[in-house]
Amino acid sequence: ASVRGGYDDNVNTGSSGFERGAGFFSASLNISLNLETPRTSVSTATALGFTYYSGNLNTTEPNLNLPITILHKVSPRLQIGAAILVLYQREPNFQYSPGSYQNNGNYFFTQDSFHADYIWQPRFSTVTTYSIVAVKYDQMASGLFQDRVENTIGNQFRFLLWPTTNLVGEYRFGVVSYSHVNRDSTSNTILAGVDHQFSPRLTAGFRAGAEFRDYE
Repeated sequence: ASVRGGYDDNVNTGSSGFERGAGFFSASLNISLNLETPRTSVSTATALGFTYYSGNLNTTEPNLNLPITILHKVSPRLQIGAAILVLYQREPNFQYSPGSYQNNGNYFFTQDSFHADYIWQPRFSTVTTYSIVAVKYDQMASGLFQDRVENTIGNQFRFLLWPTTNLVGEYRFGVVSYSHVNRDSTSNTILAGVDHQFSPRLTAGFRAGAEFRDYE
C-alpha cells in the first residue's frame, strides 16, 4: 500500500493561460501474484487506488489497473498464452498511448493479446497472434475522435538458422473501427528480421518492413 501527496500546477493539462492547479492526495493498493505449475504460469500486478484533488476542483479520480499474463504448455510442441491489460483512470498513461496525451476525463482502456506457438519441425515453427485494443471515454466530447476498437491478427514464421539464431517473417492484418466518426481503416503489414540469443540472459531482435493502410 502507498500514500502520497503534492501539488499539481496543471491538473487538466491545459495550455498556457488555462492551467488549473490544486493540491492532491493519492492512495493505492498494489497486489502482485505469481502462480506456477510445471505446465502453466499466471502472473499479475494489480494497482487499485484513487487521487483526490482539493480546492476548487474537489474531485476524486480513479486509478484501476489490472494486467494478467498467462502461459500454458499444451504439449511439447504447442504453447498458448495471453497478455491482458485493463485500466480505468483519468490521467493519460503515456506507456499505452490511449489516443490523447491530455487529461480529457475518465476513460476505459484495454490492450489484450493471445498467441499460439507451434513447433512443426525441429527448425521450423509458427506464432499465431490475435490482439484487441479498445478505448472508451466517459464524456462524449472527449471520446468523439478517440473511442475505437482495434483488431489485429498475425502469423509469424520462424526458421532456426543456427542454434542461437532465428530468421523471422511476419504478416499482420488489422482493422480499426471508430465509434462516432468515420475514421475506420484496414492495414496489411509485412515484416522480416532476425532474433539472436547472445547469452542465456540476453536476446536481441531486428525487424524491417512496411505497413499499407487504407481509410474508408
